[in-house]
Parts: sequence; structure tokens; C-alpha cells
Amino acid sequence: MDEAKQNNLNMNWTLKTWVCGALCALVLSACVNDAQAQVTLGADAPPAQERPPSVELQAEGDPFVEQVKALNAASDKDARRKAIDAVLVRAAELKVDPLPLVEVLKNRKPEAVHTELVAYLRESAPVRHVAFLPLLVVAANDPVDAVSKPAREVLGAYDAEGVIAAMQAMLKGDDALLALAAAGFARQGIGGVAGRAKLVAPLVAALESKSSDLRATAARALRDITLLDLGDDAALWREYLGQKSEETLVEEIANRLDAALRKSEAERKELEEKLVAVTLEQMNAQKGSVSALLKHLKTSEFQRVRLRAAELLGELLAKLATDEEARPAVEELGALLLDSARSEALRVACAKALSARPAMGFEYVDKALEANGLTPALRLELVRALKGSRAALRLAALFQAEILLLDSAGNTLLHELIQQAQNVFEPQTSPEARTAVLAAFTNLLRAVEAKFRQELSVSERDRFASLAQQASVSLTAVARVRAADTSDCVEALLDVAQAISLRAPAASSSALTAVRESLGVLAAREQLIKRLSADPLVGKLRALYDQLSQDSNGQGLLITLLSVYTELGSAPEEVLAALRKDLLERAGASADTTTTPPDAPATTQRAAARRLLARAARSLDEQVALIQELLAQPYSDNDVLDVLRFLPAPRGTLLVKSLQPRIELEPERVGRLTRAIEPLLSSATRESAEYKTYFQSLRAAVTALYARRIDAALGAAPSDKQREDLRGCAQGVLSDMFVCAAVEQLLATPATSEGRDFVALILVEKLKASHPGRYDNVTLAGAADVFKKTLEDLKPRLKEDGYPIS
Repeated sequence: MDEAKQNNLNMNWTLKTWVCGALCALVLSACVNDAQAQVTLGADAPPAQERPPSVELQAEGDPFVEQVKALNAASDKDARRKAIDAVLVRAAELKVDPLPLVEVLKNRKPEAVHTELVAYLRESAPVRHVAFLPLLVVAANDPVDAVSKPAREVLGAYDAEGVIAAMQAMLKGDDALLALAAAGFARQGIGGVAGRAKLVAPLVAALESKSSDLRATAARALRDITLLDLGDDAALWREYLGQKSEETLVEEIANRLDAALRKSEAERKELEEKLVAVTLEQMNAQKGSVSALLKHLKTSEFQRVRLRAAELLGELLAKLATDEEARPAVEELGALLLDSARSEALRVACAKALSARPAMGFEYVDKALEANGLTPALRLELVRALKGSRAALRLAALFQAEILLLDSAGNTLLHELIQQAQNVFEPQTSPEARTAVLAAFTNLLRAVEAKFRQELSVSERDRFASLAQQASVSLTAVARVRAADTSDCVEALLDVAQAISLRAPAASSSALTAVRESLGVLAAREQLIKRLSADPLVGKLRALYDQLSQDSNGQGLLITLLSVYTELGSAPEEVLAALRKDLLERAGASADTTTTPPDAPATTQRAAARRLLARAARSLDEQVALIQELLAQPYSDNDVLDVLRFLPAPRGTLLVKSLQPRIELEPERVGRLTRAIEPLLSSATRESAEYKTYFQSLRAAVTALYARRIDAALGAAPSDKQREDLRGCAQGVLSDMFVCAAVEQLLATPATSEGRDFVALILVEKLKASHPGRYDNVTLAGAADVFKKTLEDLKPRLKEDGYPIS
């Protein structure tokens, strides 16, 4: 009997229960309703193995070394399929399994090769090697549909008898995880009724297993295959099986299916669609009522209705103002979640709904996590529901348990736990719980560090680096967003950054970023600074610096390390001296064209170095000395500005002491720097006597410089260079000073000349651009007396507009 008929049968019994209420229909409905739920691995599936991101290159001497090289080098479909064929041919020659392709299926990496291999298996019978079957069965149970669906399609393309034989071997083998996967996939009904019948005996034998997960999964598979519900009692199933032959089992199962189908097929389609449609429409109209939604959740015979009721309750729980309003829904959702007889899909929906009220739902989520036989999908949703302070200890325990499975197929939750850990750090989280979660992070980082101290394949390297990076990013969020002390993890973060180093620079950089962010937690800052300034941590930082500063490929990672030193506020003297020398050399060679806001991380080594040097300069004299050393270099303007912006307010005295000595030497440069930093100065600083005196002297020097340039242009026809310079003065950040100088010089030399008319032209252009509409009717031209009178008449207006005209 085909699978479509089986699916029809499932709903037939549901409708018969609703329509007839007959006892026999109730019993059968209970069996098939559960089979109707979306099949993954069932409530007892083994977690899927963490997947490395690429193929391991075989060592020299490996019989597949050339084939693996071709596989890794393949860049398109044809090349990959040709490489796959080569591996299979080589395996046939050696009379061994095609191990490189087994590895690809196991790790699901490289993604392009894995995707092509799965597609090739689906399309081409000669490629379907028997060695792939166990891994395909495991993948077919994955909770992620993008993984399980292609695997099921490939298994469907294999010869059904071969798949059944492989599953029989898996069930009979010593590997409990493979047996569990085979038991879960048995519910898919591959091979039709005959195929199911072949699996009955090994599934009955699996009921003798010591694994409660395997027993529970095998019992569910038997119930789905035979349409009998004898639980996980091995004795009852052995009694049922007796001496039955496979032919007898096939006949019995087929008869049950046919009988049920004949009774309910016609009624099911019509009644189900009508009733479900009406119920869903009614339920959407009642989505604001807890009691109405609970009634649908508790009493509906239809899975779609219950799932939708759970979804709407989750949305409503997030909106309810008080816990008292939410309590009835939380209690019912919790009870369904803890009822292992309920379908997996419904329990998953209940867990998701409870996550909208994490504090109230925690007791149910916590109890559910203690149960055996949880499917990967349900376990995943339960982990996602772990939020808030109450969940911290449970999450820590799960986290530690998953770390122990780092090398096995049981760590599918590790990435989710790392992500979810951010959500349990709250002000009310107990110190014990905080310590437990941070200890789990530390253990994970230590485990990754240990892996990187060993020889790793490319796939292993990428997988472990990904875990370290995600853990570091999560710790960064805990410190930055939750303002929680993460200093317990700092040493492990430094060690993993050094162990990984440039083999996975993104992961190393994330680890150092987490160290930097831990220094931003005020409650722990002082003590952490002491730790990082003393052995062993100060030595670990220095070792990283020495390693990265000597490697041209380590610039990005070095920038992050310098940001740690900057946040620390100090670095070894030799490091500071080397950075200072390098910065001055760069400032003497070329300008830094990058602009980084002071509250954003540095993006270049030059920026990172000057910020560290600025932070390390504790006294005003040290800060002034740094800026003046930079000013002595011709291309240091952006460096000076970044230092001034990066140092904390007040900046007035620092600005005056640093720039005052260079006013007479470089007035225009000092003026540009002052104008750039002015927006950061407080009004109190700008109004201080010290700053006013400084600015008056600066204005006088710049005005005098501009006056000399204008005077030179008035004496004769200005050259192109003079015209360009004067336009730059009129349009630059010091253009107000140009206005004052131009008015004074034009009043002193009003006689008609080409130079006078050019200066007057750019003066009027500047005024019109700065004060739209106010100077539109002004024209400076004519004989000397007319010109001078027009200019004199402008002076009151110029003073009103803020120009200090004498």
C-alpha cells in the first residue's frame, strides 16, 4: 500500500472518532494521529552531529589522496561529478568503501561538494554506494528540513530492499545511535508494507536495548508499522510476533490498512476540510480570548487546529499585562508539553508558545528537558525557551553536557546554547548561575584551544574555530549589552586567540574583542585591569603582540589586540616605543585618509596605534608631547585630530598647549585643526579666558597671513596660483578670517585693478554663499571712491553677521 494511502488513513480515523465516537475508531485514531505528525526522528532521535565545514585533505600515502585533491579543486558541477566518479572507481579497485565521500556525507562539508553528491545520488543509480546508507538514514532524521528532505529523497531513489537491509543491520548493530536513527526512519515506511514487515523483528529486538531512547523510538515505529499499540513491552511484542513469517506480517498489516481505508476514506476528505476551515476562521476571530483558544487547544480533534491555537496563544501571552491573565494558558500549554503521548509537532508548538512568557513557563520547560526520548526538534525548541534568570542553571548544565559531545554526533544544540546563553544574564540572575554559565563558556574555549594544539583537518579547524568565534561573540554581547562581568573567561579567551591565531583570524579577533568588551564592565574593570597588568595575563598579551607584529598577515588581528591595550590604558614600554616610532614615520610619509569616529573601533593599524598612545599618555604633559611630535610631521593632521577627539573632555587646555606654539609657524594649519575640533569643545571651554586668548592670537595670525596674500594679489594682476590660493582661503573653514582680511586690505587699496576686482569678486561670492539672500544686491566695483564707500556701507551688516571687522 503506498504512502499517500497511509496518510489518508491517518486522517480517516481522526474523522471517524469525531463522527462516530466508536471505541474501535478511537483506538485506531490514537495510533494514526500520532503517525500523522511530521516525521523527523521521532521523540527519541539521536542529535545530529556537528558538521565540519570542508573536506579533510588526506595525508600522503592515503589511497585516495589524488582523488581528494581533485574533489577539493573541482569548481563546477561537471568537475565535481567527475571527481566523485573517480573516488568511486578507486574504491572499487581497492575493494573498499569510498571513504572521502563518506566523510563528505558525514560532515556535510564542503557545502558545494555535499550538495552535488546528494543531487548525484538522487539522479544516478551507479553512484548509490551501500556505504552511504547509514549516513543518509541519520541525515533523514535531522530536524532541519533542508538536511532531512534531500536525504529522504535520495533514500527513496535507492533500491528499497537495500535500504531495508541497511536499516536491519543498523538495528542489529552495536552502535546505539545508528540503531536509534534506523528506528526513527522506520516510521517513514520505506519499501511499502513489505518493507515495514521486514523491520518488525529487528524493532522488537531493539525493545530489549538498555537505551530508553531506543526502546521508546522502536515502540513508536512498531506502532506506526503494525497499527498496534503494545507500548515498549518487549514481551507483548514477542508474543504478537510469535512464529509469524514475513508474508504473514505483510498480509496482516495490509489487511488492517485496507479495512481502515475502506471505512473512512470518503468521509474524511469532505468532513475534515469543512470542519477545519470553519474552526480556523472562528479561532482567528477569537485570537484575543485566552479561554476560547484554550478550548480549541484542548478539545479539537485536528492537529492543524491545535497547532494554530498554540501559535495564537503564544502571540497572546506576549501581550497580556499580568501573570494572572496568562496563568491558565501557561498551565495548559505546559501540561501538553509534558505529555509524551502528544505529537511532537504539538509539543514543539507548546514549547515555542511558552517562550513568550519565559519566567512562568520555565518549570514546564525544565521538566520537559529531564525526560528521555526527546526528538531533536523538540529539544531545540526547549532550549530556545530557556530565557531569563531562572533558566541560567539549567542552560549551564545543558551547555556542559553538550561540550562533552564535542567530537560526537550529539552536539547539535551547542550553537543554540551559545546563542541562548546571552538571554539568561539579568540583574536578578544569581552569582552561582552566572558563574556556572561562564564556566561552561570557559570549558568550551579550553576544549577548542586543546583541539588547536593538535593537528586538525581543514574541516575540523573550521568547525572548532566557528564554535570559538560564536562563544566569543556571545560573551561580547553579555558584557556589552547585558553589562555582566565576563572576566572569568578572559584568560581562556586569550589562550584560544593565541592557539587559533592566524589559522582562523576571524575567530581570534572575536576572542580578543570579547576581552576588550569585558574591560567595559565598570563593576569588574578595576580588578580585571590588575589581572591583565600582571602575570600570567600580561605575558600572554605580549606574546600575542610579538607574534602578530612580526607577521605581515596579522595586521587585522593586531589592530584588535591594540584595542585591548587601549581599553586597558597601558602597554609594555617597548611596545609603546615601537608603535610611536612607526606612527611618526607614517605621519612623515603620507596622510591618513581614513576617518573613524572616536566611539567606533579603529580600522587601521595607524589609527589603533595612535589611540593606544593617546590613552597611554596619562598626564597633560605626555599628551601635549605626543601631539607636538605628530605636528612636527608634515602629514599628521588627521592623526592629531583623532588623538584630540579620542582623549576625554575637557580638551581646551590640551588644545591650547599643543597648538599655541605653532601658530606663528603654521597659522593656517593650526586654524584648520582648531576648527575641526571646535564642535567637541564645551561652551565653558570656548568661553574660558585661556581659549579666548588662544583663539584671538590664532585669528590675528591667520588674518595677517591672508592679508599678506591679498596684498600681493592687489599689487599686480594675480597669477593662476594666487587666484587658486585666494579662492581656497575664501571657501575654506577659515573663510570668516578671509572676509576680515579682504575688507581691511580692499579698504586700504581701493584703486581700480585686476587684483582688486578679483578679490572683491570672491569676497562677494563667499558672502552670498554663507548668507543666502542677504548680499544678493551687493556689487563691489567702480572707481576707488565709489568702491570704498560701498565697502564702508557693508561693514555694519558684516558686524551683524558676526565678522569682527575693525
